[in-house]
Amino acid sequence: MEHTIPAEGETVSAHQIQGELADYLRSKSINEVMVTGCFDGTCVMQTVMGALESGFGMSVDRDLNIIENLKSISRAFSSPEEQASALEKQWLDLQKKFPKLKIVKPAESKACSQD
Repeated sequence: MEHTIPAEGETVSAHQIQGELADYLRSKSINEVMVTGCFDGTCVMQTVMGALESGFGMSVDRDLNIIENLKSISRAFSSPEEQASALEKQWLDLQKKFPKLKIVKPAESKACSQD
């Protein structure tokens, strides 16, 4: 089975989330999932949205994810603080739309550094 990661700004549809994993989770009577991942505002958020649209309850600990996407095109147009504020609003809007979304911990503003 082939899987793709959506590009920034694309949405993962419920149809993409459904499949072998969703079928397996349902076969085990699992209806609540906790997701962590790489970029909080792209990969993680898109996965959470798709799973919520598929009817799963979702939990996310945003502090476990990388907040700032260092390759994001929006970095050129806004400060890290503005990006973090906009991302926080997106998560809160998603939580209002989907009551099954539990945010365990909010994100702490930190950049990913390479040594």
